[in-house]
Amino acid sequence: MMGAIDWQAEIERAKERVANGEKPERHPWTPQETWDAMHRGSPEAAEAVAARMHDFERLSLALHLMSEGVASEAVRVVFDGGITQTHCFRSLTAVELNDLMRWAAAPLPPLQSPVTIFRGGPSADGISWTLSRDVACEFAERWKQADPKSRVFSRRVSVKRIAYYTNSREEQEVILWQNEV
Repeated sequence: MMGAIDWQAEIERAKERVANGEKPERHPWTPQETWDAMHRGSPEAAEAVAARMHDFERLSLALHLMSEGVASEAVRVVFDGGITQTHCFRSLTAVELNDLMRWAAAPLPPLQSPVTIFRGGPSADGISWTLSRDVACEFAERWKQADPKSRVFSRRVSVKRIAYYTNSREEQEVILWQNEV
C-alpha cells in the first residue's frame, strides 16, 4: 500500500527542476502525437496531457511551454489546471507566476474599477479570490470544518490589479498580481 504523497516535498522537487531548467517528460500514457500537438499549441492536446499530471507538474509544464513560445491558449489550459486545483503556486517564484499569468491570460469579463472581490476561508491571505460573494460563502462554509472562525473577506481593488481570471470551475476566480520583489 502506498503512503500519502508528501506534497511539500514534491513541490520542492518541482521547483528544483524548474530552477535547473529541466524540461518536463512525457507521461508514458501520453501518446507522442498528443505531446507534439501540445507543443504546436493545441489546447485540446494540452488538456489531455495536463489531465495525467499532478498540479505542481502542470505549473512546471506551463513554464516550459511558455519558455518555448507555445500559444497562450495551450499554456492557459495547463496553467489553469495547476493554479486552480490545489494552488501549488508556491512551486514558482512571484516573477515566474506573474510571467505565466501574462502569457496565459484569459480575457477579463467587463468590470467597472474598482471591483469588489471575495475570499472564503480562515484568512484573507492567499492569491485566489472570486468575483462572486456566493462562491466565497461556499468556501467559507467548507473551511468551517477545519476552522470555525472561517468567514468571507472582501476588498475593493482596481481592475488593473487582477492578473488572471478563470471561470473553468464556475467560480469566477481571480488572481492578483504578485509582488515581484
